[in-house]
Amino acid sequence: MDVFNESKGQEPSDTLIIGVTGDKPLVTVKRVSVYPMNSTAVDRTASGIDRLSPLLQAIPSAAAASEIAQTRLMEVAINGPLAKVANGEGFRAFNIEGGRIREHATLFEPERLQNLVNSAALFQIASVVVAQKHLADISAKLDDIKAGIDAINAYLSDKRRSEITGALKYLGQVAVMLHHGERDDAARAQLEFIERELGGINDHLVLSLEALKKKVDGFDSPGLFDGSSGLVSKLGLEQEAAERLVEEWKLCMSARWVASSLLSQITGQTSLLTKREEDLNSEVHAFFSKQGPLEKFNTALDGRIDTLSSVWEWQSTIQINRIKLRQWSEERLPKLKIDAQSDIQGASTLLLEREANVTLTIEMRAGELVGAYQH
Repeated sequence: MDVFNESKGQEPSDTLIIGVTGDKPLVTVKRVSVYPMNSTAVDRTASGIDRLSPLLQAIPSAAAASEIAQTRLMEVAINGPLAKVANGEGFRAFNIEGGRIREHATLFEPERLQNLVNSAALFQIASVVVAQKHLADISAKLDDIKAGIDAINAYLSDKRRSEITGALKYLGQVAVMLHHGERDDAARAQLEFIERELGGINDHLVLSLEALKKKVDGFDSPGLFDGSSGLVSKLGLEQEAAERLVEEWKLCMSARWVASSLLSQITGQTSLLTKREEDLNSEVHAFFSKQGPLEKFNTALDGRIDTLSSVWEWQSTIQINRIKLRQWSEERLPKLKIDAQSDIQGASTLLLEREANVTLTIEMRAGELVGAYQH
């Protein structure tokens, strides 16, 4: 390993690496000139980021006498998993010079570095920041679900609307509670209740789609003196009804994933949650499969479109009506399925365990840490 020697007149780079070896950094610090785009402010008190101050104050670029009163921005990357297993010994400082990692022997002596770098504190900082971001993602997903409910609000019964919106309000309250680091056994019981309630709504929506399929099958064909427009209108209305049911099913399923994610923040990954995750995935797969209620409805619809006929209409008129109805199956339905599956997938990823790897932009002023932003 090359050792950086300041006495040779070489200038240290803007990147400092701290770790047992240079290729496995525990912490990487580099000077930056602008705030990151699309970043979010981090609660310094809740996250404990202030504990980085001694280390950052000791870095020459952050504490130069000529610049001490200026605002300095530093990007700090913390390897959470490595911090979790580090024993706090053997840390060294390195620079990146000419594309090579070299030990910065004169910047920090091992004893001093060990006092400045607390691996347990670093892991806690990374874990808290990741948890805050996770809860922010959950809140954003809840906002998306609420917007979706508002979009179909006019088609929901008062009872159904109140059940879903009530569940969403409570999920939002739990997210805020967890954001403040609180835990409540009563919340656990209520989240289980929400899973049962929304699960029941999902089941009812499947039955509603199956009922639409039977309704389509049962429509009378045009009589001897009738045109096809009456049946075409009825089939078009059932297409719209099916679309609303799919939208509602998607929103309820997404909310169930959010509830499971919040529950995991309280209980950890239990065998119950593991089984629930498997069941939710199976439920989603069954809904969108070829044997699912949506495809069965579409198959029934196609059958009625194929046999559309009328003695009193030109074949060209009948063909136009067929094309009009098939546009839903060929254009609208595929997009509806893709959007629904994408939204549900986004909600399901909230339950995935997140590694505590964090990159922050730290604002130093007069040698003090005054702000932090997560990328």
